[in-house]
Amino acid sequence: MQKGTIARINDLRITTHSKDHSPAHFHVTSTQGSFDVRFTIPEIKFLSSKYGSIKKSDIEKIQDFFADEKNLQDLILESDRLRLG
Repeated sequence: MQKGTIARINDLRITTHSKDHSPAHFHVTSTQGSFDVRFTIPEIKFLSSKYGSIKKSDIEKIQDFFADEKNLQDLILESDRLRLG
């Protein structure tokens, strides 16, 4: 499986994975390794947690980041590139 890093926001790393399951989503992990959570694309809504939990303030940071249309489009393009190979 190939990973594509989309962005880093403070101690949050945002990635997409090749050939990942539906629905379309991205992962957010902490640099401390305390969580791996998923958000939907393109809605940027919390989907599930692979492990750990994320703070509400971190969810807001992620949603604010992708409220910028360019950041959202970059996410969609990279996600499609990896999923569709």
